[in-house]
Amino acid sequence: MSGFAEKALRFDGHASGGNSSRAGMFSIFSAREHRAVILTSDHGTEFNENGHGFTGHGTSFSAHQVRIAFVLRWPGRPPARISRRTSHNDLAPTLVTELFGCTNPPADYASGQSLFSDSQWEWLITLSHNDFALLEPDQVTIVYPSGNEVRDQSYRLVQHPRLSRDKLRAAMQEMSRFFN
Repeated sequence: MSGFAEKALRFDGHASGGNSSRAGMFSIFSAREHRAVILTSDHGTEFNENGHGFTGHGTSFSAHQVRIAFVLRWPGRPPARISRRTSHNDLAPTLVTELFGCTNPPADYASGQSLFSDSQWEWLITLSHNDFALLEPDQVTIVYPSGNEVRDQSYRLVQHPRLSRDKLRAAMQEMSRFFN
């Protein structure tokens, strides 16, 4: 068995082994009507689905690593699926405005907006230890300390990329509000 196959089986084992504990977690959803419940992850895991050699997490900014499950049960709100682009950056404004009643605009303290708003992200920022990426609907621009690269929706390297300079500038300004 290849190393890749062993990793995939081990991942499947961990995921399926959690089914019994997930059953207990999901009982929380119906336990009390006044409780907000959030289930999410900080990253996805990739198994070279795109055939570009990326596996695990923290190795790329592909959809397999940056898109994650996010389940929110909110008191007094019926179940719904949000199909627009959202970010973990939207969690703080959702909690602060909707749960704690803060009336300040979310831009005063966060990069996101309430998940219950109709706001649509034109682009998102995601970070790793040394670089960041600007996620747009049609491309991913990765900014490394030594340069950048652009990848398409299938995470293929774009040979003659179109850089979104205004969006990159806006992303760097937004990051500078909270990061040094």
